[in-house]
Amino acid sequence: MVEPLKRLTLLSKEREGEQLDEGHPFCAKIKSKTWEREYIDFNKYDCSSDPRMHITIFEEAISNHQNDTDMLERLFQLSLGEEAFEWFYSLENQSIKSYEQLKQNFLTQYQHNIKRKPTLVDLEIMRQDENQSFNEFVTTWNKVATFINLSEKELKHMLIKSFKDEMVLEFFNYLEQPLAEMIMSMIQKEKHMVKFGSSKFKRRKRNH
Repeated sequence: MVEPLKRLTLLSKEREGEQLDEGHPFCAKIKSKTWEREYIDFNKYDCSSDPRMHITIFEEAISNHQNDTDMLERLFQLSLGEEAFEWFYSLENQSIKSYEQLKQNFLTQYQHNIKRKPTLVDLEIMRQDENQSFNEFVTTWNKVATFINLSEKELKHMLIKSFKDEMVLEFFNYLEQPLAEMIMSMIQKEKHMVKFGSSKFKRRKRNH
């Protein structure tokens, strides 16, 4: 998760001067860019969140500077947490010549954090664990199903395939209901059984 928004000064002259003397990933044109001191809000990237989201938040925060590309590169390094800041200064000396290049390097470095949308395969392989309640399972299942473009009939078929054996016949009791209502009916059924001393649906075997 990114850290909360903090008030940060753009760059301290001492820190910037020391780093520029020792070599810098920015080319000379970018390094020569100067600006008046000001304050700006940034989310610090901590190397655990989706880098695309970090870029989106960063660009919203510096919207007043969107037309000054040299300014964007200089500001972007300030949005990096300690580990990401170390990565930035590990880049080859004077290798960064544009903001777009810096963004691409950043996305490549942290591409393992990019969150992909669930696919049909993800939904197909979902199975309810033996000790997992229906409510808990279907909450997770719904989060994946939201991204899948299937008809309600097809989603019902996918859902029944994911059940524990003892839930299959219970499912058919509500099959004529719309999917959302069917799920709520089964959640209520489970709550009723828990209330009366059984945490599971009555065990029934599938017919193969």
